[in-house]
Amino acid sequence: MKMRKPKKQDVGRAKHAILVKFLKDWRKRMGLSRRSAVKALGCSRQAYADWEDGARPAPLYIELACVCLEHYSLEERYAKLNKERTARYAKSEKTKGKR
Repeated sequence: MKMRKPKKQDVGRAKHAILVKFLKDWRKRMGLSRRSAVKALGCSRQAYADWEDGARPAPLYIELACVCLEHYSLEERYAKLNKERTARYAKSEKTKGKR
């Protein structure tokens, strides 16, 4: 039995569906409302709504921007946690010295 090669339209639809899911998941992982996501990406509310609802495909640079924003957001969170841990450690060392 011969395997048929997927049509360009089918591949395009599959990519589109993946990106729609990616946008929704990204926004939820980041804990953003649609309004906040629009601000973070620097696009119009209508364009973002169309992309996330699947009405039209999002440009590739939007997916790249999401990945970058998530990466830097994680870096900031780790830096904040590290500062808090360092502060707690310094505080505990001070209290040990007073005993």
